[in-house]
Amino acid sequence: MNKTFTLTQTDPGGTVGWQIFSKVKGRVDISLKGDKMFYFSECLGGDTMRIPAAQGAKTCADRTLTLTMEGGDDLDITVLSNDILGAGAKVVGRSFRYIGGDSLRVDITVWNKMGSSDTATTLQKFFYKYLTLKDKYLFNYLSDDYVNKWYNEAPADRYTEWFESKLAELHSELDEFKLALAFLLYHDNVQRTRYKLHYSISGDLLMAEGTKIWGEPKITVESCPFRNIRGVILNETERSALKKSLESLSGISLFTGGTLKVAASHGSASSTLKLQATHGLGFENLGLYVAPGNVDVEKEVIEKAVKVACKKGASILIFPELSVDQDSVEYLKTVLKSCGGGLKVVVGGSRYVWNGSNYFNRAPVLVNCGGTWREAATYDKMIPFSMGYSEKVARDFNINTRDYPPERFKTLSEDIAMEDNVMILPFADCVLGIAICRDVLDLLDSHNPLHKYCDFVDVMLVISDNNGDSNMFVGTAECLARWHNCATVYTNSVAETRSHGKPDTHLEVSFGLYPYKGEGIHDTTLVKGVITYLKSPLKTETKEKTLDQILSSDDVRYTELKDCELENCCKVYELVYPQK
Repeated sequence: MNKTFTLTQTDPGGTVGWQIFSKVKGRVDISLKGDKMFYFSECLGGDTMRIPAAQGAKTCADRTLTLTMEGGDDLDITVLSNDILGAGAKVVGRSFRYIGGDSLRVDITVWNKMGSSDTATTLQKFFYKYLTLKDKYLFNYLSDDYVNKWYNEAPADRYTEWFESKLAELHSELDEFKLALAFLLYHDNVQRTRYKLHYSISGDLLMAEGTKIWGEPKITVESCPFRNIRGVILNETERSALKKSLESLSGISLFTGGTLKVAASHGSASSTLKLQATHGLGFENLGLYVAPGNVDVEKEVIEKAVKVACKKGASILIFPELSVDQDSVEYLKTVLKSCGGGLKVVVGGSRYVWNGSNYFNRAPVLVNCGGTWREAATYDKMIPFSMGYSEKVARDFNINTRDYPPERFKTLSEDIAMEDNVMILPFADCVLGIAICRDVLDLLDSHNPLHKYCDFVDVMLVISDNNGDSNMFVGTAECLARWHNCATVYTNSVAETRSHGKPDTHLEVSFGLYPYKGEGIHDTTLVKGVITYLKSPLKTETKEKTLDQILSSDDVRYTELKDCELENCCKVYELVYPQK
């Protein structure tokens, strides 16, 4: 196969994104370039059709792009393209799809730059420019001479028009980025703070105006420096889901008197999951299906956890990953209807959902809207569980080595389809994000979905069923707090925190960590909260901190799960922000 395609009507200054699915026999080389910029070159092969073999995004610099495919099967490629319409049927981008039977699919989407939309406000145009360029210019321009000059020269009575006139004079992309940053800093400073958030959507940009719960300004390269404005670029699926929930959720407040109470159910010690091999996934991966636990045990856990959460005044209740199957979801709705109390949001664990060709690890999000519980959204896990495969692992999980020999397969990987869509729940006083287990394992992994929206959310709810070393979950939560003013509440199955029947002191049952600027603290963000273990929690050293203790904080407590909490399958965490 040696084919070349021309992509036209693309918009310089916008964003180009791509996903490639391939199970072409042999090697196939796929590249995308323009006259001014080279976008990607991917070498693919093997059976990877069920998950993106390659994906990414960059700022678009060309009006015409060239897509080249070489090698692999001699495929007939079907070419599809269409405009992407925004508000008022205005064209906001263009979608291109190249399909080679059941063996190859290349999706390329080019979004227009926000400046090309007449309906975009100056704030939206500048924030869009900031989001699309901030990863390109990694230097911290908050101390730049031009940024300071423009910030200080802007007239208070007509600063918007002044910045618009300056933009018309510039010809450098870097200068435009600096001007956008100066405008956003100025607008953020003069913006009247308000407790209730105001949301707006323009094209693919979602913005929220109103003071963040954890309002400390951030000045690091990797974090958002604004306190009263925030934005995130959403794809079509994410935007559609958000629009469905915006009307019903944006009037609900979750904090009471500066405190958010989140109940974390850790399941039952008798609800251990089982692993089953499915089929080869390619690249020496053996597919893995996680068998659900006992439904009667699930229902008992649900009943106990809901009662505890309501008794202690929690606004949110989360269950562990794969702890609530389809039948139990219906039972959960019944229990919430009869004794839901003051609960407003419940993340019902997750379950495997079959769509006829793939399994999804899917978590339902139930919301109390005026006394009626409804499923406001669902979240699909992005990054599958995986572990090494050996003779010992095969024996431990009763995997037939004649069908699945260890010399052929090296890794067990959760056999689920993965959708590259984040979850944002827009409430009146805060924004919630939801993730499942490894979706938030490592903040430094560029494939981690948190990179897309961690500056936008106030509280991240993470559900897990993890039987490996989970220190990185705590590390990620502390980074979210320190760098991005985002709190994290995490829950793990208590059954998974046992190793050969004994408590594993390295596995957290659950925790709640959040950014905190304590009295007398002026130069950094502390982390405050509680990390809970099944037994014998880790002890923190009081001596001089070593490298492995850098993330440790004196305001984090390490506790043991109380007998009553273990019996009632639930612990409640309080996230408190200082009253101004």
